[in-house]
Amino acid sequence: MKTIEKDSYKFTVDIENTREYYKAHSLCDCSACRNYCALIKDFLPSADEWLNDFGVDITRPDETILYQNDDGTISYDACYTVCGKVAEHGGYEFDFKDKAFTSAVITSPDDILGCFPNKQKGEYFGIIFYSITLPWALNEPLPD
Repeated sequence: MKTIEKDSYKFTVDIENTREYYKAHSLCDCSACRNYCALIKDFLPSADEWLNDFGVDITRPDETILYQNDDGTISYDACYTVCGKVAEHGGYEFDFKDKAFTSAVITSPDDILGCFPNKQKGEYFGIIFYSITLPWALNEPLPD
């Protein structure tokens, strides 16, 4: 276990177990998820680096949720699992701004049903990135 401090949060994380989790869990193969995975590292490298500290692969989310905005753009929410626990809560979100912007919230997987389908055994917590606006880059239609 490793202690990781991010702003006023303190985490106790099993990085190797988290990495193994991401190697082992299955990915959704829908076009929305494939689009997200193809673009996310390039559009949010700071979030990728931040997640990597926990052993999380940003291109392997537990779940993504795609929605169309009123202006015609598309945005995603993306959920990730970390093996370990939150030792001290900071009480606010983490913001990332590169080619895209997002806010990350630390949560218990039980707080949002369905967002963590590949439930981990033992202690774990979730990280949810909200409202990531990305272009549609696949050479196929945008899903309904």
